[in-house]
Amino acid sequence: MMERNLYYISIENKMIEEKLMPGQAELEIHATIEEANIIKNYMKNKEKNVEELEENEVKPSPKDNPSASYTPSIGNDERYDNDFDKLIDLVYKLGTDHTKQSLEQYR
Repeated sequence: MMERNLYYISIENKMIEEKLMPGQAELEIHATIEEANIIKNYMKNKEKNVEELEENEVKPSPKDNPSASYTPSIGNDERYDNDFDKLIDLVYKLGTDHTKQSLEQYR
């Protein structure tokens, strides 16, 4: 059986730490190293998708057709939402009672 450690998480700041940083982390979970890494990856994916979206919107279109420069990237949004849901579910499952109460706003 893997040992579970206490981790502090901030969903807004996309952080997961083993030490409590005052004013940074609002959630506490008990997780194995693997579970902590899964959470880290979901947070990284969120960041990456947001950056990709911003870059895609800024890039000028190779054509002079203005409507071609903006294509909604539905796939990214759906993946983002899906990852976010998985992140919330996992944090909820591993969270303390206080964490579960805090997460009600996201569910």
